[in-house]
Amino acid sequence: MRQPGNGTIEIGGDRLVMVVDDDPVQCEILSAFFRERGIPCVTETNSFAAVSTMKRRHPRVVIMDIRMPGLDGIAVAKLASSMQPKPVILLMSAEGQAIVEANRAGIEVFAVLEKPLPLKHLGTFIQRALDRAARA
Repeated sequence: MRQPGNGTIEIGGDRLVMVVDDDPVQCEILSAFFRERGIPCVTETNSFAAVSTMKRRHPRVVIMDIRMPGLDGIAVAKLASSMQPKPVILLMSAEGQAIVEANRAGIEVFAVLEKPLPLKHLGTFIQRALDRAARA
């Protein structure tokens, strides 16, 4: 089901993935990727809305850009790490320093993926992240 505004909401569950990126085209590409594989997905293009949606929808995996206006991906990941259930976090970045920033902030990150994302490998990362979330 489509929701007005910037988010695509599908019926979730234990496999709900959330994509957070201030680029709506990137959100749509990733959302379509997950839909094609039968993985429920919610997207947000605003970091503040993403935090609200995480609290409401409890995604199992969150894949988000690091560089966003307002709260950056590191700040959102830090907030998400205190949520229950705690989502598995994958960060996206066009910059190689992303993992250093995450480690410096003391955030447990499952993976840092370089942008542009190689979609042929994304499915493997997401399946592993969903498996980890199921064990948590």
